[in-house]
Amino acid sequence: MTLKKDEAIQGILSDFETLSNLVLTQLDLLEYIVTSGDISVPDELLKKINNQEKEIDKKEVKLSEKVVNTIVLYHPVASELRKIMTSGDNFSLIC
Repeated sequence: MTLKKDEAIQGILSDFETLSNLVLTQLDLLEYIVTSGDISVPDELLKKINNQEKEIDKKEVKLSEKVVNTIVLYHPVASELRKIMTSGDNFSLIC
């Protein structure tokens, strides 16, 4: 069970990294829009932002489910719980 628990925790950390990078990309796009000085946002860019926002929402739900499932199924010890919960706390800070 330790191997599966380790894989589950590693999956959470990996998903968190992917989600974080997607959020940072989204912030870069928004920064570009704000600093460009243009009054209107190109349709292509707006579509990209909307699609990424939907992807962020999906990944956030998936990550939350993985955290709950890992805690329930594998009963992580304190140090493992801190890793898991830190990823969730850090994501809250990003958003």
